[in-house]
Amino acid sequence: MRSLLAASLLVAGTTVVLGGTAGAQTAEVEAAQCDTTIIGQDVDGRVHKASGTNGVIDESYRTAEPVPWSLRALYSIGGSGGGGSWGTSFLAPATDGDLRVVNLRGTEGDPTMTAGSHHTVETGWNPHVMPAGSGFKMYTIEQDGDILMRAVGPGSDGMTELGDYETLPVTAVDTKAAGVFWIRLADGTQRDVIYATNGETGALRQIIVDPEDPASAESHTLAGTGFQEFTHLKAGFCGGESLSVVAVDSEAGNARWFEHADPLSHSGSTLSTGRPVGTDGQWEGWTGIG
Repeated sequence: MRSLLAASLLVAGTTVVLGGTAGAQTAEVEAAQCDTTIIGQDVDGRVHKASGTNGVIDESYRTAEPVPWSLRALYSIGGSGGGGSWGTSFLAPATDGDLRVVNLRGTEGDPTMTAGSHHTVETGWNPHVMPAGSGFKMYTIEQDGDILMRAVGPGSDGMTELGDYETLPVTAVDTKAAGVFWIRLADGTQRDVIYATNGETGALRQIIVDPEDPASAESHTLAGTGFQEFTHLKAGFCGGESLSVVAVDSEAGNARWFEHADPLSHSGSTLSTGRPVGTDGQWEGWTGIG
């Protein structure tokens, strides 16, 4: 077994990766403390944050007014908290073609939060899909299935800057929804785990990337079908031997939470059966989920 540290920019925990063979199994598995946060924009333009663990939502926030842009995705690049307040910054592409840094701020117990654009990172930005999640590398999936990686880092005057494009040697064709999360191995190296659905077949793919050696990226099939209805995926953290995958069908308004145990075991990993998140129908029309 190899001990790993699985962490976002806000939380961290220890997990273990087990070896294995055969296809990814579907089972009811007991989760540790798996993130089940859905942030998105409703049909009226307000931004919401619904958060909890293990498929249960226990905190909800929203902006008092609509925001002046229509989100396509959200990718966490940092956060802060203390004294009952919290804040998270995201790379947030919108339908106007601008890739912005958007800050969400709130106070625990107060259902009203604020959302504001800090600055525009790029204009004319319109890839097919940007996986939602967290990390230090931003990924985009193009219409032809190419997966592009770019470093995310601080620039001058507090601005976020992106590095040059690197194309991975694996593809994710017909991607409808995708999420990403990063894990750190005991030796200090990092792996980014991308989940991507095939909108035609319903397959769920897992792409494992070493950010220091993107040419070694691998692609694995976790499920052969069953994921075609989901319009958004978000990968997140679990406090044990697993990652969290939240899948949303914004057309029907339903969301499901999956626990992916032993995520680097690939064919020997375990993907739980989906559990409802919130109330069926409540996510209808939501966009920019992350």
